[in-house]
Order: sequence, then structure tokens, then C-alpha cells
Amino acid sequence: MVEFLEIWKETKGMLLKAFMAKEPISDAEEEKFLTQKTQLIRMGKRLDMQTPSYLEVGNDQINKIMKAAVNLKILSEMNTIAKKGLYSNWHIAYLQMHRTIGALDVFADGYRPKREVKKRSSFEKAAQSMSGMFGHRISASGETAEESPVKTIIMIVTGLALTALLIWAALNIG
Repeated sequence: MVEFLEIWKETKGMLLKAFMAKEPISDAEEEKFLTQKTQLIRMGKRLDMQTPSYLEVGNDQINKIMKAAVNLKILSEMNTIAKKGLYSNWHIAYLQMHRTIGALDVFADGYRPKREVKKRSSFEKAAQSMSGMFGHRISASGETAEESPVKTIIMIVTGLALTALLIWAALNIG
């Protein structure tokens, strides 16, 4: 992971050189960048598979940058907004790498995070199995993941109908 981080830091220097290119980029620099690009993609995939799923290595951000960065010459010709976006993605990946390295260091010391699984009642299990019936989904944790506008409209109409029924009953009983 540390080697991956070192290559990522070197890539930053190459990106900055391409972004601020006042002199032409040499073929040797171009070749080195393409080699590093290949290394980053391979190592990123391997690290992503080896680390726990809740730790981000920064692979998504790296892939965004590497897709945009066909070579250094194309990077130097990009507009300022695109360059700032790529540089921002570089920083996001860098922070994710450091976070992952820190977590792995803590794991190496023997700490293992406990993932508490909330036991669900039979009612919650039934609600999970009927998920989607009324236009909403329930996530695996048992929480409503997404509300549907249809469900909201049905609830409003039902509430108005019950209110009208209560008013009608109160007026006709008295």
C-alpha cells in the first residue's frame, strides 16, 4: 500500500507538470507516466480486492483520472475547469489512501471493528419481504431506503378521507 501511495505522489508531480506545461513534454516523461498509469490501475484493483469492503483505496477516483489522462500531452491541452476537477480527484484519492493505511495500521495492532447486527423482529422481517409493495424499499439494515411519491400521496389522501369521515360522523351523530 505504501508503494502505491508513493507512485500516486509521483503521479501528482507529473500531473502538475502537464497542467502547467510551458515547455514540451518529452517522450521519456510520457513513457514514465504511461508506465505509472498501468501500475496504478493494476495495484489499485489488487488492493481493492485485498482490503475490506468498507475501506476505500481511492480506486474510483484513480480510474476517473486515468480515463481522462490518456497521456500528458492531452492533459496539458485540457481547459482549466477540467484540470481543477482532476486535481481535486487526485486529492480525494490521496485522502482515501491515507485513511485506509491508517485503518490497516490499527488492524495490524490487533483491533478489529465489531459490526453489530441488529436482530429484527418478525414484523420487520415481514416488512422486508413485502418491500416494494407500497412503492418503497427497505434496505438490508431494516431502514427505509427510499420513499416513493406514490406512497406519500396515498398517505395524504387516506388522512384527508379519515378526517372527512370523522367530521361527517360528528355532525350526523349530534
